[in-house]
Amino acid sequence: MAEKCGDGIHSVECLEKNFVKALSADWEERHQQLKIEQEKVAELEAQIKQLNTKQEEVMASLQADMLRAASQIQEKEGLAERLRSEVAFLEKRVRVACQEAAGSAAELEKGAHEARLALEATLSTLCPQLDREEVVSETLQPEQEAPPPPPREQFLCGQDTECPGKAEGVEAKAEEALQGQPQEAVGGLQEEAEPRASGGVGVTSSTDLLALERHALGPWSHRSGEQAAFRSPLGFQKCREVFESPFWERLLQLERGENCTSVCYHGLF
Repeated sequence: MAEKCGDGIHSVECLEKNFVKALSADWEERHQQLKIEQEKVAELEAQIKQLNTKQEEVMASLQADMLRAASQIQEKEGLAERLRSEVAFLEKRVRVACQEAAGSAAELEKGAHEARLALEATLSTLCPQLDREEVVSETLQPEQEAPPPPPREQFLCGQDTECPGKAEGVEAKAEEALQGQPQEAVGGLQEEAEPRASGGVGVTSSTDLLALERHALGPWSHRSGEQAAFRSPLGFQKCREVFESPFWERLLQLERGENCTSVCYHGLF
């Protein structure tokens, strides 16, 4: 019995030793694994620290970028505000300039209309005067270029500078003679010798009367007509009535080819 008990105790002790050895081996193995895992954890912690530092750096740079962007945004907003104010000011100036330009255009149009009306009125007042001046210049130019009449025509027309009283006396006597002379049916004149003889006027042919009538009526212009009518209105009217007859037209036609004195002598007497 004692041997059996001794064998049982010895087997139990062997089992205990084997169990302790197995437990110690397992603990060592686990301890090694724990060390490895601790090393891995340390490495991971180091990586986490690096990542944290990198994250902090990135966050700092990002924050700096955000601050820079915010400052730029504020600057751009201020610039945009200034631009908006300048645009509003320019719009106001453009609006005022457009209004002033419209007013100036209206004033210019009004001034142009008034100037056009004034010019039209001036032209309407100047055109008749210019027409009269053209007519006067056209009528006076031949008179100025024409040679002076002979002394006999000057004497009969009242232009005798040596004896102006004789010309006026001749015109008065011619008017009296024309008032006393009856007119024939053919338009001729019956010359009376007594008034001319009593007056002492030496009008012996129709050439003098023709010269007087030509000077009074041709070239016909308002100045020569007014001068002739003003000098002797009655004689001018009588001479005009006399020389408008067909008789004197035929006499003037014949005068171009024959002697006027002989024609008047054969035509009147």
